Amino acid sequence: MKNVFLLLPLLFFWLACGEITEEEPTRIVITGTASEDLEINLHGQTKTAEAMTDSAGFFAFEFEADEPAYYKMRGSRQSIDLFLVPGDSIHISFEAESWAENTQFSADRALENEYLHRKVNVLNESHWNNYRKLFNFEKDSFLYALESGTQSLNELLSELEENPEANERFVELEKAHAPHHVAILNYYYPMYYAHFQELDRDEVDYPIEDDLVLKEAVDRPDLLPLPIFRESLERKMDMVFRDHLPEGIYEKEQGVVLTTQYELIDSFFANEKIREFLKFQFLNERLSYSGPGAIDPLYEDFIQHSSHPTYVNILKETMGEWSELMPGMEVPDFEFEKINEESVNLSDLKGKLVYIDVWATWCGPCLAEHPHWEELVEEYKDEEVHFLAISLDSEREPWVKMVEEKELSGIHWYAGGGWNADFTTHFRVLGIPRFILLDREGKILEVSAARPSGNIRLTLDKYLATFAEVQ
Repeated sequence: MKNVFLLLPLLFFWLACGEITEEEPTRIVITGTASEDLEINLHGQTKTAEAMTDSAGFFAFEFEADEPAYYKMRGSRQSIDLFLVPGDSIHISFEAESWAENTQFSADRALENEYLHRKVNVLNESHWNNYRKLFNFEKDSFLYALESGTQSLNELLSELEENPEANERFVELEKAHAPHHVAILNYYYPMYYAHFQELDRDEVDYPIEDDLVLKEAVDRPDLLPLPIFRESLERKMDMVFRDHLPEGIYEKEQGVVLTTQYELIDSFFANEKIREFLKFQFLNERLSYSGPGAIDPLYEDFIQHSSHPTYVNILKETMGEWSELMPGMEVPDFEFEKINEESVNLSDLKGKLVYIDVWATWCGPCLAEHPHWEELVEEYKDEEVHFLAISLDSEREPWVKMVEEKELSGIHWYAGGGWNADFTTHFRVLGIPRFILLDREGKILEVSAARPSGNIRLTLDKYLATFAEVQ
């Protein structure tokens, strides 16, 4: 009888376990070994995780995921592409000096990630990843590079398709890689070739810019996990803006420009998932580089109406990164150097508006703004506004030479430290040129103001009129 009572709890436990339904796995675990100390970051659509190797070179990531996705693992100026499915546990080992040559995969998804590793080598051999070389080719050589690269990718894909252990979703996604990659390269070729050859775009005989693949991309939401497909969608969005924005739109205020672009996404992308992705990408890219301001109403609209929690969370995180750069915020009294190496501070310019151009002598788009900058400085020379150009050059000499030889107008200061300068990191300068507008007390008015070639006059006139009323 005693044995019967002992068995009853086991019976109840067995019956209870029999009623439990197994939940879908959501965790992904990545472990690895490297040959030296490294800080390693893992990126999905945004930064997903980070880890440091220990004294033995071991590292590990563990994170939640709700669907199969591509990731990029970065460290020491190198990277590898990964494809992972919720529930996966994969081990990666590599030599820190050369991830491209010595990376090995084991456990889950080793087959798929070895394929991605080999694919990168094919892209490198075909020069598809080397824009400077690829877009310097003459038209026939460029087309040959596209054809031979496509053939090599298709041969690699055939091997994958023949393997019964390959993940079916991964295979379907990879089938779309080559045509969309070719479409993007076709799109870029006229622009880059003209740049490298110092030609006008109209002088380049290459009419494949509106590639059919880009036009058809709007109907394939099933391909959204594929990074190259998402890029092709963004290029399609660029084409829509180029062809359908009203003439003279860039002379209007930034809020009008952004709203018009946002509405075009609604007009030209009927698929709900594609449209939501493009709206998210449009907002996140502009928030990342330009911060809050004119984009705020569109941001609030997306947050309120989006059905995609991942997009919403990423946008909220991006907006949160600008929390110390909102309008009205105080700006630290950063120190700079003048041409004569005399030290100066931002506070020295208090009392007037300060329109700041963050630039460098090596930056082509920055130099393209110089004629417009000169006109602006001359036009507002009698107004209550300082025009301050801050150089991010890594060395003083090129900066001093250009300012003096071109006799550039305005106030010219040197940040020192380039991208790592205190001013640069505080204002989250991720690309240049970048323009910033401060009020008479040195507080932020616009953390990303319009360019001299754009509609900055509307902005300056608005704030100057406000100050005149106060006085």
